[in-house]
Amino acid sequence: MSRTSPIPIMPSLISLPHDYGKTVPSRGRSTSPIRSGPSIEQLRRAPSRTFVPLAIPIDIIDFPQIPHSRIALDIQISAPIFMGGATVEGAVGLTVDGGSMPSRGRRKPAVLSIDRITVALVGIEQSGARQHMFTCLMTDLIDEAHPPPIQMARPDQPASDWLWVVMPSKTTLPFRLALPVMLGPPPFRSKKNNIKYMVSVLAEAKVDGKRIYVRKSEGVMVLTVHDPEKALVNLSNPLVVTDEIQSSHRGSLETVILTAGVHRQTWISGYPLFVDVRIQNRGSKAMRRVELQLERSIFVYAYAAPSLDRGLGDTLRLPDICEKDIIYKAICPGWQVAGGLHDQKTCGLFVPSGLVSVDAGRFFGVRFFLNVRITVSFLYAMLLYDVPSTD
Repeated sequence: MSRTSPIPIMPSLISLPHDYGKTVPSRGRSTSPIRSGPSIEQLRRAPSRTFVPLAIPIDIIDFPQIPHSRIALDIQISAPIFMGGATVEGAVGLTVDGGSMPSRGRRKPAVLSIDRITVALVGIEQSGARQHMFTCLMTDLIDEAHPPPIQMARPDQPASDWLWVVMPSKTTLPFRLALPVMLGPPPFRSKKNNIKYMVSVLAEAKVDGKRIYVRKSEGVMVLTVHDPEKALVNLSNPLVVTDEIQSSHRGSLETVILTAGVHRQTWISGYPLFVDVRIQNRGSKAMRRVELQLERSIFVYAYAAPSLDRGLGDTLRLPDICEKDIIYKAICPGWQVAGGLHDQKTCGLFVPSGLVSVDAGRFFGVRFFLNVRITVSFLYAMLLYDVPSTD
């Protein structure tokens, strides 16, 4: 007996023509210097067309896995991380079960026919219970232009209406998805907000004329490429922030002027960040401590930005919730400024690895700030810097 899945699939994805959607240009494939000998791609060529579907399969969000007793899917990814402008490569393992063996009083196993097998790369933004699919790329492995392998299709029952009757077998189908240079925000995970990418394969089939769906999904890490000549180049004019703090001490006015400046706005996680600090101490007490803090702020929006044909509308939104955390602290060692003097020094702060800035999407955005804090016996002062950090 075959078991069908009651999980609904978007009707707009059914029986769409092969050439629907916008094609993503391919910029070549990745090759490994140690992979030699016959490969799965030499046995069956991976379809080279990657397209953006007109109907986004948002049901992947709620139903990433759809099992079936007659069809088993497995995804093999060729690398742990992929970059924008390259390709996501791998293979889909397809196992077809012949069903229960016929016995006395039992009819023959139901006839299994495969219509289409599609691989999709999707990006999902999640904030609490709200979820949104912001990108989707697809390629067809089996359709009217790519029939199933010979060892899988039954030769005695040719295809009819682009349905291939399949027999018990194990098949490997290679795939390749071309990625645009600007794919989207990087993967991010916090307690309530997430951005993730998944590779999902969907098999559409029929068992005795009744349509079934089988799906398998796995997470993958995809990053957008940043141009180092634009992102990491020093600014022509450094970013400088100045703050002046005054306090009354024993009937006199004590003043401390704190100035901090950075030479670029984007820093790489896993490497140090440098800031020039200048202190003018016009008080009577010495400045004893300079502390740098790396602060992460997650801005959460209650309402999504308006959607346009080109993406989210460029509108000013005020966040409803701002979650702040101090990621890392560092003290500028051995530096004191006595009263009536001024001094300057370059201080460093290590940026932990795995930190990324996320531009405001539908639900949330992530920014990093550099806090410069000085401590005097009668007051303390703090400066805030907007310091994006990327992998």
